Amino acid sequence: MLIYYNFSQQGYILLFCIIWGIIESILFGTISCIVATNKGRSGGWFWLGFFLGLIGLVIVACLENFNVQKQIDDLKNNGDLKNQIRWVCLKCNNKFYVNKDVTSAFCPKCGTKLTIKKRTNDKPKNVSRDSN
Repeated sequence: MLIYYNFSQQGYILLFCIIWGIIESILFGTISCIVATNKGRSGGWFWLGFFLGLIGLVIVACLENFNVQKQIDDLKNNGDLKNQIRWVCLKCNNKFYVNKDVTSAFCPKCGTKLTIKKRTNDKPKNVSRDSN
């Protein structure tokens, strides 16, 4: 026995709206989760974007950035700001501060070891030519 559903035009519109609502909720939930993770928060913010949509995304976008606050706290605990240099990780593009005298450090976000080469202001020696 074959069950046959006779969808009218209204039935197709209703089905389209339900599918569109699910796709939209998943999209806003995913974007909210990504924004919250980039701000140093947990991934549980997906559900706020899922259920509230654009309003949830705006709420997540207005949250305080924990990564920046952590760096400021580290700077306050490590000492004077004048002795700090801002480094940027080439792998994850994370910005962090280290002391001026440090030549290598680990990125606090991804753990990549970063090194810098000390610049020398040595000028090339003048080589005198023998005139024959």
